[in-house]
Amino acid sequence: MTYMTYAERAYYSRNKKQVESTEDYLNRVTQAYNEIYSLINKVNDSKGCIQASNEINAFRQIVGKNATDVLKLRKQLINRIETLLEDNDTKIQDLKQEIEDIQSFDVSDTMEEATKLDRLATNRMYELMVSFNGNSNSTKRKLGNLVLNKNGLDRISATALSRLCAIPAYADFFKPSYKEIIAEAMKSDAQKTYERNSQPVIEEKNRAIGKTYMSNFLLRKALSMANTAVSSDEVASNE
Repeated sequence: MTYMTYAERAYYSRNKKQVESTEDYLNRVTQAYNEIYSLINKVNDSKGCIQASNEINAFRQIVGKNATDVLKLRKQLINRIETLLEDNDTKIQDLKQEIEDIQSFDVSDTMEEATKLDRLATNRMYELMVSFNGNSNSTKRKLGNLVLNKNGLDRISATALSRLCAIPAYADFFKPSYKEIIAEAMKSDAQKTYERNSQPVIEEKNRAIGKTYMSNFLLRKALSMANTAVSSDEVASNE
């Protein structure tokens, strides 16, 4: 089935009956204008922009390049695209904030758990300070063996190491990769479970952000084309 625009339907409806009056024709053109205007307000993506632009171009062929109604429709389409871009920018920022809120959520220890961890980590820190009280090569080797232990770094030792890392005498021994391992090992089982369960949600929101960025890219192309069309029509109307 061949697609026919609103404007084309108005034109052919008028011309298939030679007896149709000018008044009837103008009514049909007005109807086409209103339908295109309504279509523009329903545009939600770049495909809708293309359809609306095609409708406007067809309408232009019927009413003439100097018709002010054509410019009105083109500018209405520009306004619609700009609104969509603003809405998408807001959506992206909201999604980013939601991700940040999820990632920053802290599953805290109970007071009893925190007190016990503090006590055990402090004792472990002093043990490590005694163990590391040798030459720098020995300290590096012992620290590496502890952090990179194939059985994993326990939470108490990780907390103790995080405190040692803050002491200038030991700070240079901690590689960035060590700090990452220590930070992960310091998390409670509850925190790790929370992060594991929230990861699919974060991934879904990141996909939504990517999709919205792509939508904005296509909308910006449509906006550029719409602005070019307005400039062209304005030049034509002044000729």
